[in-house]
Amino acid sequence: MLVSEVKLRASRFEPALASHPNFPKNQNNISRKLGCYADWQESAHPENLLLLQFNRNIALQGEVIGEGVQGNPYKLRGQTIRFFSIYDIDRRGYMPFKEFLEVARLLTLETVSIVAVDYKLENDINGLVRMATRKSLLCSDAWAEGLVIQPLVEYNDASIGRVSFKVINPEFLLKSGQ
Repeated sequence: MLVSEVKLRASRFEPALASHPNFPKNQNNISRKLGCYADWQESAHPENLLLLQFNRNIALQGEVIGEGVQGNPYKLRGQTIRFFSIYDIDRRGYMPFKEFLEVARLLTLETVSIVAVDYKLENDINGLVRMATRKSLLCSDAWAEGLVIQPLVEYNDASIGRVSFKVINPEFLLKSGQ
């Protein structure tokens, strides 16, 4: 079974958060270069996110969207971060989807829009493109960039590595000139 997420036109955000006091608080280049994420950085310290209760070291992966980011196609005020996965540093692997949703809920993190969690992948590229050809769930005036499809439980293939792929919306490509 696979989960399908909306691909956002955004900037990547990947802070590492740790319960151990000597672990660097944030590994993200974007947030070090741009001061606009300072408020999130302050709230992202482990003691503020209750990570000490989890006694876990994690790296969050998300997309920064909103004003000043990639032309703000979603017409959002301000900026926000939508998370799409959590890497468990101690286990050296990505959290399964259900665990990711639970941790995101506990930490009050917004996730990317989820299109389907019960999707069965078929050998139909045209069907995938039709599914990806849609308006954004964040703004009905904007074309979605596409979909990300991945297993509900992380899977690494010996020959290709992590199993996950994107299906780009052709309307997005035409309208954005990409």
